[in-house]
Amino acid sequence: MIKQNKKEIINIPVFIANKADIVNKFNDDTLSDELSTYIYEECKGYPVNSKIEIDIETNFPLTNEVKNTIVDLIHANYGILVKENLIYQKRKRMSELSMFILGLILVFSAQLVGNNGFILLDEIILIMGWVFIWEFSYSIFFYDIKRKVEINRYRQLSKCKIKFLDNKQGNS
Repeated sequence: MIKQNKKEIINIPVFIANKADIVNKFNDDTLSDELSTYIYEECKGYPVNSKIEIDIETNFPLTNEVKNTIVDLIHANYGILVKENLIYQKRKRMSELSMFILGLILVFSAQLVGNNGFILLDEIILIMGWVFIWEFSYSIFFYDIKRKVEINRYRQLSKCKIKFLDNKQGNS
């Protein structure tokens, strides 16, 4: 890790032993899950605003076309993960908002039911309403932080600098 302009640079070393380790075994146009997970896991523990650089080394020669394909696969992989997480986050927000509104309705309904002499029923409805409101609040304040960090990491990885080091045999 190198300090530069108060921003840390995360250097992720990647050694690829054979070409099959790069792509998904079911689809040559997709980055392998193992490589994707490894790169993401190496980012953990560093500040979210750190710059990310991936240093790829192989023990076999790579043409410029293959290098460009690898760069495209890595960037596309994390770009797709950003989109997936944003879709999930949007749907989750709608669900949370519905839960909050339902909680408010239940809290106000408890007041109406309590005025009609149903003492136990209004308490049950009131508790349910507060549980819905609490779940909404908890999700907004605690769960979303983790999701935002994840999305920011994926965004960084979808645009990160990727360098190819001279391979072990001296070919590039």
